[in-house]
Amino acid sequence: MMKQQKHVTVRRKKQRLAESMYYRHLRQCARTLIVATLSEHDGNRTLTALQLGLQRTYLLRLMKELGIQDYSQQGGRQTNGTR
Repeated sequence: MMKQQKHVTVRRKKQRLAESMYYRHLRQCARTLIVATLSEHDGNRTLTALQLGLQRTYLLRLMKELGIQDYSQQGGRQTNGTR
């Protein structure tokens, strides 16, 4: 019984590791896509949300979760939230 229980625990740890890697990569892809689209629209979040097919409020929440700060109107560079 102990051998089987240990095997199940190892399998669960491997599964959690694979899931965490998957979600980490998924977040990186989402971040890259949002940043590129924001840059394309000179930081205009409304147009960015429209192009991505998202509600503007959901885009803002994703930006906050992913650590994406506001973009300035000059060159799409990240700023510290001031314009």
